Amino acid sequence: MGIHNEPGFETKELQPANVLIPSLVDHIVNSAQFKGVCSGTGRVLLMVNNLGATSNLEMGLVTKLAAEAVQARGFALDRTFTGTYMTGLAMPGVSISLLVLPEDESERNSLLALIDQPAYCPGWVNKSVVADAGSTDECAKGPVVQIKPEGDPAWEKAISEAYDNVVDVESQVTHLDQLMGDGDCGQVLLSGATAIREAAQNTQLPLNDPPAALASISSIVEDAMGGTSGIIYCLFLDGLAQQLSQLNANDNGSLTPKLWGKAMLGALDTLYQYTTARPGHRTLIDALHPFAQLLAETGDLSAALDAASKGADATADMQPKRGRAVYVQQKERSADAGAVGLVAVLKGIVKSLQ
Repeated sequence: MGIHNEPGFETKELQPANVLIPSLVDHIVNSAQFKGVCSGTGRVLLMVNNLGATSNLEMGLVTKLAAEAVQARGFALDRTFTGTYMTGLAMPGVSISLLVLPEDESERNSLLALIDQPAYCPGWVNKSVVADAGSTDECAKGPVVQIKPEGDPAWEKAISEAYDNVVDVESQVTHLDQLMGDGDCGQVLLSGATAIREAAQNTQLPLNDPPAALASISSIVEDAMGGTSGIIYCLFLDGLAQQLSQLNANDNGSLTPKLWGKAMLGALDTLYQYTTARPGHRTLIDALHPFAQLLAETGDLSAALDAASKGADATADMQPKRGRAVYVQQKERSADAGAVGLVAVLKGIVKSLQ
């Protein structure tokens, strides 16, 4: 139906977006009016309009599907606009419009220049045209690094033990995050642990080369883990890989617990360049920092793990200073979910080495 409740061209059962949106595009491009001004393929402008009560998430999906459908039918998209342009007040739904651009390049550019003119009114939002952020020129590309996947029993055991511990603690971590966060910390951690274990099982990691192994694991974490904890793990692992490389620890035989601790402290310094979280702020740093510090000082894995556990337990009495917990009322005494999850990972690793 239209915004004034005029009847639509067809009534049908609700369909999935990936079926409904292409069918709407087909209705437009197959119409006599459209064919009257566009013979076959051409250059077009796409507008996806929010009729008033469609969420941003849904609008993003509709816009993506509509753009893909237009291009799949042979049309070149010169512009795509999405937003709330013409509404039926709080009407849930969208409208899709296609503007056929002139074939003559000069005429087309003149029209696009008018469309792109800055506008300062709520009813017409024309965003700036920006380059694809995912594309880079040749000078921005780094050297190609060849990584040769290879297994290592010690690494594989550590990864397996850490995974088993994360499975066991996932429900507890999720519960803790539900008390003070958004409740996804356990699942996010499990997702990362699962992806790393699968990569190790399929011999996709260069486990004979510690810096390369950690860099590869960081890439997996970047893809598999969301949220703040995923970013922290990723940055820390990248920093740890760099530290080991600088220490010339390029094989497993050259690594000692003290050297691992020294590298972890260096990785924390790297992490601190990107986050203001510090010990005492009720985050996973409260478990990670004491583990790294004691390991660097003593080389004692058990003592370092005990320090990490005590650090995680201590977060139950800390006032949150970072993250969502800062503005969520603490309903009961509870430890930080991220710190508890990290200790589970460290326990698995330490167990595999004893």
